[in-house]
Amino acid sequence: MILRMPSCPTPPRSAHAPAPRRWPVLVAAMLVCATSALAQQADPRFPVTDGAVYASVLHAGTLYLGGAFGWVGANTGSFAAVDSAGALPAGPWPRVDGSVQACASDGAGGWYVGGDFTSIAGVARLRLAHVRADGSLDAWNPGAGGNVSALLVRGGKVYAGGTFLQAGGQSRAHLAAFARGTGALDAWNPGADAIVYALAATDGVIFAGGAFANAGGQSRANIAAFDTLSGAATSWNAGASGSVQALALSGGTLYAGGQFSSAGGQPRAYLAALSVATGLATSWNPGADADVQSLALASGVVYAGGNFFTVGGQPRSFAAAVDSASGATTAWNPSPNASVMALAVRGAVVYAGGGFTQAGGQARPRVAALAASGGAALGWNPGANAPVRALGTGAGLVFAGGDFSGFGGEARSRLAAIDVASGQLAPWNPGADNYVYALAVSGGTVWAGGEFLTVGGASRRRIAALDAVTGGATGWDPGASGTVNAIVPRGTTVWVAGGFTSIGGRAHVGLAAVDSATGVSFGWDAGLNSGAYALAVDSARVFVGGSFYAAGSLGRHYLAAFNISSGALLDWNPNATNFVTSLTLAPGTVWVGGWFSVVGNQPRFGVAQLDDSVGLATSWSAGGNSIVNTIVPDVQGLWLGGWFTLLGGQARSRGALVRPDTGAPLAWDAGASGPVNTIVPTPGATYIGGDFTRIAARARMGLARLLDPDVLAPAAAVLAPVAGERLAIGGAYTLRWSATDDQAVQSADLWLSRTGAGGPWELIAAGLPNTGQYRWTVSGPVANQSAWLRVDARDEAGHAASGTSSAAFSLAAPGASVAPGGNTAFALEAPAPNPARAALSIAFRTPEAARVRLEIADLQGRRVGVLRDGDCAPGRHTLALDARGLAPGLYFIRMTAPGVRLERRALVVH
Repeated sequence: MILRMPSCPTPPRSAHAPAPRRWPVLVAAMLVCATSALAQQADPRFPVTDGAVYASVLHAGTLYLGGAFGWVGANTGSFAAVDSAGALPAGPWPRVDGSVQACASDGAGGWYVGGDFTSIAGVARLRLAHVRADGSLDAWNPGAGGNVSALLVRGGKVYAGGTFLQAGGQSRAHLAAFARGTGALDAWNPGADAIVYALAATDGVIFAGGAFANAGGQSRANIAAFDTLSGAATSWNAGASGSVQALALSGGTLYAGGQFSSAGGQPRAYLAALSVATGLATSWNPGADADVQSLALASGVVYAGGNFFTVGGQPRSFAAAVDSASGATTAWNPSPNASVMALAVRGAVVYAGGGFTQAGGQARPRVAALAASGGAALGWNPGANAPVRALGTGAGLVFAGGDFSGFGGEARSRLAAIDVASGQLAPWNPGADNYVYALAVSGGTVWAGGEFLTVGGASRRRIAALDAVTGGATGWDPGASGTVNAIVPRGTTVWVAGGFTSIGGRAHVGLAAVDSATGVSFGWDAGLNSGAYALAVDSARVFVGGSFYAAGSLGRHYLAAFNISSGALLDWNPNATNFVTSLTLAPGTVWVGGWFSVVGNQPRFGVAQLDDSVGLATSWSAGGNSIVNTIVPDVQGLWLGGWFTLLGGQARSRGALVRPDTGAPLAWDAGASGPVNTIVPTPGATYIGGDFTRIAARARMGLARLLDPDVLAPAAAVLAPVAGERLAIGGAYTLRWSATDDQAVQSADLWLSRTGAGGPWELIAAGLPNTGQYRWTVSGPVANQSAWLRVDARDEAGHAASGTSSAAFSLAAPGASVAPGGNTAFALEAPAPNPARAALSIAFRTPEAARVRLEIADLQGRRVGVLRDGDCAPGRHTLALDARGLAPGLYFIRMTAPGVRLERRALVVH
């Protein structure tokens, strides 16, 4: 929204601004101003949205969200697998951080992927990678110097096309081939002078479509054929007048889609069928009215997706099916509401991906399963939070790649709730028909404000009271004539700010007090001349900020304060130079954020601390370069979120933590790609909502939980084999490990040494999801009591930790028995769930009868309680801790036994 404000005179500068107020109960260590930003960990298990989050509030372990989103789901990264019969993400599958634009099956349940990414499961992979069927990352790692937009597996090679000019460490212009097994760069090097979008193959020939003018050493307009051995362009020369973005091969016919108006020597609008033998266009000529981006073939039908609205003279929005022989448009008509970028057919189902949110007559966020007959949407509905650009099927799964960071979720129209202990989406689902800008919770009620007209199953004009459990709208219905931007419930009164001119049955501009039981407004009238964005209320006063420049008959530029009982305008008059979007109170202090450059008689850009009695700015100064949307104080400091990229002379990307006594930035930096609108800090984790697609150097849309990297650094331990086991070569054995704080661990690598604890080490599996177990087919040669297992775990902040077997084990000749293992050393497993809100399960192992003591300590190392102290029989033991009696924060679980001291960490949230 663009705000047009009248010009205001700049107030004179004061030579005597009040001193900053002291902020109580600050942890002294947090007040050390760092000179560089501290990278945060974005919790890989926390959900993401498909749109902006404008408001959030944490209450009784539930994080309530409001915004512009329509879907909330699992944070999967940009390549995901979903059961073709359901809608849940299939695992384990490693997270790709970046865009996946192409995928190709390896024929054994795994996939080659290409796009614009730099890592998978935290392991460096530059735009090309191979993921095995078990979810492990292959060593295959050729790398490409630019985007990979097409992949093709043919024979022993993987062919790639894209924008790159380098691949496999050598010069390769837009086309390259690699060995399937090793990733070694092949000599095949046709070269093209611009991007390649699509690949197809027949015996001895690779076809490429793109936006090039020359390829394989010849003049070739946007489409070409190359010899699979030499890479030279063949005599086949179909030519297209514009880019070719999709190819599909059937027998002697190559179907092409793109942005052309002619191809194969004939007028062909966006669709063409070309002879594989001659390159000439066949008589097949359905025609479309805009570009075709994807093609798929099945049972005599060509399925097409793109940006068109008609095909073959018939209305077909974004998706169509054409008879492969006659070119006639079939009755198949799913009518998605936006572009279709990917198609795959399996049996009687057509899978579609793109930028749409509806398809086949149903809400389907960016991916859908459509009946091959008619095009109606089937029940399969995982959803994605950004466009899907690649699709494939195999082994009962549907694989999707794209720009998304979340895949496999549920529809949540502008309102949602997340259980913070489990990180799972709660069933609370009021649904609003337009944006939600404000949330507040009191008792069993969630108060919501925004632009909606329907919410919680009832007609409610821009403000509503919702049941905190069911999500249904209560009978409270004040109704507002314009947008509601802020809500503060206090006892029997609900204070409301926004862009309205009436609310609760009375005329009020921008600010009102409404009865919390009846919804009728009190007669209290602020007399603002324009809208308000921010509210703060204490026992005696109501502070308001917005776009107004008068209150009653007096000038009040963007900030004002009123007596809470009488409504009388107070003398407090900071006189900001532009609009105010956030307000926060502390004893003697008002923190304000917005788009001003002067406030309280002092130059203060975007954020300031004001004296709460006279309105003058204190010496406190954070010095931003853009709007501050939210200000949240807690014991760690003052959290700021907004549009800024600079704060206090330090680079801080839209979220920062500053000293409340001076405004100097602390080390914390959200690192968000777009504005941060809401911040909820808790011990060990900070919940961030906004309009970003990346945060803390990771792909996250709309929502993230950032973990303290110092508190939650990983620790790793091998659980099996650990000592004395005999693993038969050729047999299968489950390798087990534990990575502490597994909500922050991105992946694990497993290594084997056959010669002792010092290595050398050979890689068993890389980039494994942190499931804690991996089924390994034991390989030779024999190692008699000299084998060791090592696990390396890494978190999203780049921290790594290693653990090894506690003693040697054996790799025995085939046919030897395999000892169960895993119980030959003391072990303390990671508490679960972690974070915990109520019950916390703690498991430990003893290899022999021993006296064991388990205790819990706080962050300062002080013992909080003894969980167990006594003799234990050999084996695995489990006990439960009721975390509801603990204050929120980080705790240490300590286990001591003769010669043993082990420690795990647990985060408690409420």
